[in-house]
Formats: sequence, structure tokens, C-alpha cells
Amino acid sequence: MNDMAAQTVPAGETPDFRTLFEATPNLYLILDPNLRIVAVNDAYCRATMTVRDEIVGRGLFEVFPDNPEDVGATGVSNLRASLQRVLSSHRADTMPTQKYDIPRPASDGGGFEERYWSPMNSPIPGTDGEVRWIVHRVEDITEFVRLEAEGKISQNVIAQLREANDALAQRNAENAALQRDLVARTEELQRTSTFFDVVIENMPAMVAVKDATDLRFVLLNRAGEDVTGIPRSESIGKSDFDMFPREQAEAFVARDREVLASGHLQIIAEEPIATRHNGVRYLTTRKMPVLDERGQPKYLLAMSYDITERKRAAEALRASEAMFGSLMAASPDAIIAVDDKGTIVLANERVRDVYGHDPAELIGKNASILSRVEVREENYGRIRRAMAGAATRIADVQSLEGLRSDGTTFPMEASFSEHSTDQGRVVMMAIRDVTAREAVEGQLRQALKMEAIGNLTGGLAHDFNNLLSIVIGNIDLLREELDKGSGADEMAGEALAAALRGAELTRRLLAFARRQPLQPKLLDVNDLVLGISKMLERTLGANFQIMQRFDRGTWPVVADPVQLEACLVNLAANARDAMTGKGSGELVIATGNRYLDEDYVSLHHGIAAGDYALIEVSDTGSGVPKEILDKIFEPFFTTKQEGRGTGLGLSMVFGFMKQSGGHINVYSEEGVGTTFRLYLPRAAGAADKLEASANGPTVDGGPETILAVEDNPGLRSLVVKQLSQLGYRCLEAEDGPAALRVLETEAVDLLFSDVVMPGGISGYELGRIARTRWPALKVLLTSGFPEEKLNGNGGPPWNMQLLIKPYRKEDLARLLREVLAE
Repeated sequence: MNDMAAQTVPAGETPDFRTLFEATPNLYLILDPNLRIVAVNDAYCRATMTVRDEIVGRGLFEVFPDNPEDVGATGVSNLRASLQRVLSSHRADTMPTQKYDIPRPASDGGGFEERYWSPMNSPIPGTDGEVRWIVHRVEDITEFVRLEAEGKISQNVIAQLREANDALAQRNAENAALQRDLVARTEELQRTSTFFDVVIENMPAMVAVKDATDLRFVLLNRAGEDVTGIPRSESIGKSDFDMFPREQAEAFVARDREVLASGHLQIIAEEPIATRHNGVRYLTTRKMPVLDERGQPKYLLAMSYDITERKRAAEALRASEAMFGSLMAASPDAIIAVDDKGTIVLANERVRDVYGHDPAELIGKNASILSRVEVREENYGRIRRAMAGAATRIADVQSLEGLRSDGTTFPMEASFSEHSTDQGRVVMMAIRDVTAREAVEGQLRQALKMEAIGNLTGGLAHDFNNLLSIVIGNIDLLREELDKGSGADEMAGEALAAALRGAELTRRLLAFARRQPLQPKLLDVNDLVLGISKMLERTLGANFQIMQRFDRGTWPVVADPVQLEACLVNLAANARDAMTGKGSGELVIATGNRYLDEDYVSLHHGIAAGDYALIEVSDTGSGVPKEILDKIFEPFFTTKQEGRGTGLGLSMVFGFMKQSGGHINVYSEEGVGTTFRLYLPRAAGAADKLEASANGPTVDGGPETILAVEDNPGLRSLVVKQLSQLGYRCLEAEDGPAALRVLETEAVDLLFSDVVMPGGISGYELGRIARTRWPALKVLLTSGFPEEKLNGNGGPPWNMQLLIKPYRKEDLARLLREVLAE
């Protein structure tokens, strides 16, 4: 029925096999393999005192049970055994004479009537070779048995009758072949859509036939009764208007007329129907006209399937999928599902931020692309163990290494959970990039380490000061007893000088431990730096140039001026040593105001958000290797040759800044130079706050697309977060070549790039190339070095804007709008 098309009722002399079957004088009953009656002819009904409509569809032994008053009755058991033989052997089975009493209708007094039968059961195979039907043919020989019992039939007659019965059995066997041919021809008619009642009646689909003229029902099968809740006795001869609400009936009739007019099959994917007992149900329906021999519509055939439960399940599934999708989108973690072959079958949008891959492009690929070759087997082993049920709780978090699309690696935490789906088992992985967290934890560990070292060195320095006081005092007394200029006096003088150097060391240790006595005063930072410029020039020497860049509005601070000057001298001395290998260089000292916001202080332990005066000291020396950058403030740590330094200069600067409530930050690139930033808290009540302070309004972003280029993964992640919070669409790249690849495929409004980067292309060079190829592109650069240090005395090429690190989000937001508005 799937390829239904308009059919023509054939003309001619083709026999009506159903009519022939029902009218044949022999007694026939047709059973299905479940021994349910599916057809019976008129002669059988008369012989058994039954009515066709009352027995079709019922079980054979439900209609014809054993006579309960005959305790020795074997009719049911014998007949059942014969039918089972037919089903198992696929062969006809002729039974001997059977006593099988027949129920008498209630109208005839009820009870059972004694009967004797000569049965034969023949199988009718289907196209698959299995028994599809059983033809049960019987002869009622009750009268013959009665006469034989009364002795009224001669032995000769009995012998003749028995011979005739044997001949009849032979004919029955021959008739079996004819019956098979009859059924085969009937099946052929079924394939050409002739309505065979048993097939239509037992179809799971609702089948309805209407007269093409007045669209009244002429047939409705059992499934139709079940769907509509309307008995066939109330539907045959009725129209839709008699059975359904008027609005719905009009829609049905209009569609029926459309089908009849078109002459073709039409499919209604979904239509509602008001049922009598089950409310509104939903059907998918195929309708087609059945044509007569003249090609005119004679009937309208409709076949419908109840899809209500499927529709509800689909709606529930859509709701569930929508909820799941919302959870996936809202998850702060990257979520990936992998099947038992390691193939990625699901990835949420957060995967793009964590791995750099387009989630849609990951589907169908192996999860191994998310790990380096060296750790791939270890990571995949965790998936296999989860698939085996070794880890089923989301709380089971494991530390792993991930691989981004750009080839860089990152630390991550992952949890694994096994689930069963219709497509098989999958392992769900919730993955979190912990790069930023580990950076914060590293800062905290460093701060705690410095605190511990400070406590230790402070205690030692205090005790050592006491010892040195005794040594120095006694040497002074001893020299008073010695002759001036004598050898003993000279040795005592050398001992005193060594003791005094030891006292200076303890003073520096106390400075690092934040235990030195301070004499803080209200200071003008610009005046202090200007006042020691000559000293700094002498410290550097003639081969090195000092450049100054003062912000006239720099806030005053409260600090010990002597110790602050010592800090600047220490930094200048370190800068001189770093530049000595180049033979010349520049030292840039700049001042200004900064607001350290919550984003910044969250990454640096031990400081508070607020207004700070900044002193920036930059050199063009050799720079500090990254692997030792976090050690340079530790006491006695030095990279200088033996005898060239104590390793206490920077530790003294660090201790003074902490003791003064400030903060020191270092930024360095090997081969380029180093910048130290000293932040001192703004003196309370002095000067006005910055216009863009923490309480000032944030400049909102716009719909523009910004490409952020930064080689530091943690900082790049922070920049992307800030840009996204400002409302921009943000893309990212780790260096110049990667940025150019992005620019070739994406429409970008502004390039926001670090200046000093690996990959052979600096931020300046990247900006120049990008502006040459895409003239409308705006460029904003950022660096940990001041502008003068990066570009000499002139500004950035072709008037590029430069944002100095560290910067507030508000500063970034304001400068972005300025550049975009140019």
C-alpha cells in the first residue's frame, strides 16, 4: 500500500472468489496460525448453527468447546493435535471420524447437539514458506453413524459407504492443491488492491472507503473503530458531518474532493481528528481515488496511522533536546561526547574557546586530535576505562594536558561519565581549562614563598645585627688600645670594614623582610625622580642615556624618600649591568597614574584595588629568561658573576614596596629589555581621581569584530574575556602568522596586538602588513614596555595607538572606541 495509485476496477468475467468460497456447498472454515477463525462459508455456518459475523475473529475452541456434559469428550484435543501437526509438518492431515458436539443456539433451547464429523486440515503457505492459513474441511456424518448404530444399514452398504468415504478422502487431498491455487490467486488479487475483508480487518492502519458521489462511508475496519471510537454500525452509510465536529468535517470533505478531482494519491503528513473517547488524536493519512472501468472515481480510499504518541514523544524529545542544548550552551566547561570507537559525536560551543576548534567540524573526528602524540594513549586510556564503567561520576576529576588547534598545549581538568544511548554507549567529558587558575595559584605560591623567606631572613638579620653590634663595638674599643698605623691597627680596621659591610647586608635583609625602620613623608614623585637624575647618570656611565617621561598630574604618595631613591638606584644599576653586553643603551624613567582593578589584583596576591602612582623603569638590556623571572626578587639570587653582587638589591626593592603598601611588577623579553613598574598607593585626599576610576562609567563596546593577538595564553584568555564582556565579537591568534591567516578568512574591524611576539613578526610589523592589505582595518597595539623604549623618540609608525600594560578594562574600552572612531 506504500505505492498506492489510482486503481481501476476490472471489467469482464473475472470470478469473485470470496462469493465462490462462501457459496460452495462443502463445509469450509479458514484459520490463521493462532487458530483464530478468519473466514467461514455459508454451508459451515448452517451445519454448525452459527452466524459468520459472530464467530469470525474468535478462537476456534472458544466457539466450539467440548460438551461439558460428555466427560469422555476428545473432540477438542484430537482436533488441536491435528492442527498442530499441520503447522509443524506443513502437510495436510486427514482425521478419522470424530465425535464433536456442537453448541445449540439459545433460541433453540441451548445445550449441545451430538454430532459426528469426517475432518481434513490442509495448510496454505505464504510467500515465506510458512503456514499462513489452515483450511478446515469437514463432512457431517452424524446421520450415517446413527443409522449404523441402529443396524439399519446393511454391511454391503456400509462397505460401499466406507469405500465412498475413502474416495472422498482422496478427492480431499486432490482438492488441497486446488485450494492452494485458489489462495494463490486470492493473494494475487490482494496485491492488486482487491479488498479482502480479513486482511483489511486486521490491518494496524485505519482503512476507510467512501462512496465517491456523496462521500458516505461504505467500509471502516477495526482499527478505524479503535481510533475514532465510533462503531461501524454507526458509521456505514454516514458522512463526516454525522461523525465529527462541523469545522473538522468540512476540512475532511474539502480534502476528499481535492483528491477525487486530482485523480492522484495525496499524503497528509499530520491532521487532527476529534475522537469520541480519546480526545484529539493526530493521523498521517494517504488518500487516493479508486476508478471504475470508465476511469471515473467510484470510491475514495483512505489509510491512516495514529501518530499521536509519536508526535507527543517527538515534542517531548524536542523539549528535552532544547533543555539539553541550553545546558550545553550555558556550561562553563567544554563538553565532548565520544563513542566506543573514540569518535566525537557531540561538542558544545565552549569547545571553541577551550580548544580553538569549530565544534561542528569536530563531529566525526577522532578524539585523539585533542591530545599530543606523547600523551594520546594515556588520555584515550581514560576514555576506555570510563567506557568500561571504571568512572561514572562527574565528581571524578582528573588532571590532563590538552592540545589546542594552534598546536599549543594547556593544563585541563576533565571528568568522564559513561552513558547508553540508542546509538550505543558514549563517554561524556566535561573539560575545564585551568591555565588562569594555575597562574593565580602560582602567584599565590610565589607570594607565600616570599613571605616565608622574608620571615626567615628577617629573624636571621635581627639576630645577626645583635652579633655585629658586639663585634663592631669591640673592634672600636680594641683600636683605641692599639697604636695608630701599626700592623695590628690595620688588621683591626679591615675587620671593622668587613663587619660594617655585614651590617649593610643585614639592613637589606631587613628591607626585604619589611622590618626596616621607615620614615615616610608626603612626596611628589616627579620631584623625587628629577632630584636623583644626576646620581643615576653617574651610576649608568657615559655610554648609557637616560630618558624621562613625567606625567605632570602624577599623584603624590606617602613613602620613605631615602629608601625610594635607593630602590631607583638599585634598578638603574641592574639596568646598567643588563645593557653592558651591548655597549650602550637607554634607561627610560616614566611616571603616571594607574588604577589597579579587580581583574588585575585577582592575578596578583597581596595588593588591593585602587589608585596608585606609577614609576616605570625600563632598559634596553638583555632581558630576563622566563624560567628565572619568578626568582629575581628572592634574597641572594643573582645572575651576575661571582663578586659582582650580593643578590639583595631587588629583594630590598621588593620588601620596601610591600612595606610601603605598594606593588612591584616586572615585564621582560630576552634580547629586548626589562621594565620594572613600582606602584605606590595614592596619598589620601591629594589631587583628583582619574576620570576613568573604578566608579566611573564603563564605555560600552559595539558590534565590531576584534582580533586579539597575544602569545601569552593566560593573558590572551583574559583579553578575550574582557572584549566579550564589552560586547565585541572576538577572534584570537597566538602570533603574527596566525593573525594573518585569520584576517584572510574573517571580516575584522580592529586588530589588537601585542608588540613583542614570537613567530618572526612583531606587532608593529603585523600592523603595517595588515593595514597595507586591508586599508580600512584599525590597529591598536599593547606592550609591557613603554612607548619610548619600543620605538625610540618618535611615535609608533603611521600614528598607531599604543596601550601600555597593565591596563584597566575601562582604559581598553575607551581607547578601542577612540581608534574605531578615527
